[in-house]
Formats: sequence, structure tokens, C-alpha cells
Amino acid sequence: MRPKEPTGHERARLRVLVASSRPLTAAGLEELLRAQPDTEVIVSSSDGMQLESIVRDTDPDVLILDVDLREWLARNARKRAA
Repeated sequence: MRPKEPTGHERARLRVLVASSRPLTAAGLEELLRAQPDTEVIVSSSDGMQLESIVRDTDPDVLILDVDLREWLARNARKRAA
């Protein structure tokens, strides 16, 4: 569920999901993103098996996805389509 849109002078926060199979990379990205006042890291995931449902449940504005997980998602999407 998405929070309601800001009104007046409030600024919308960019909702980011970080998904990486490399914990150190994910932690570094999260730290950089959390330092930005208009960015909210809504979740970080290293589990490709749960990634699709996490994206569906959290509805992020931006998904930062490492190549390993992208390839896993692509393979599984092809399997479901077949």
C-alpha cells in the first residue's frame, strides 16, 4: 500500500527497494540512499525467491537490482510463460 500523496509544500519521498545478492553492496547502497532526505529505502532483499512478491507488496518507485537477481527473475519469468 502506497502512502497518500503529499499536499502543499511537502515533498514526495522516492521509495527505493534495494535487491542484491551481495550484502556489502546492498548495505553501502542503503547507507548512501538513507542519507538523502527525499529518499526512503523501503526494503532490502537478497532473496530472489521472494523478490517478486516483495516488489508487488511494496510498490517501490525505484528498484535497484543486481545482475545476478535480474537473471534469476528473467529465467523464472520464461519458465512461467512456457
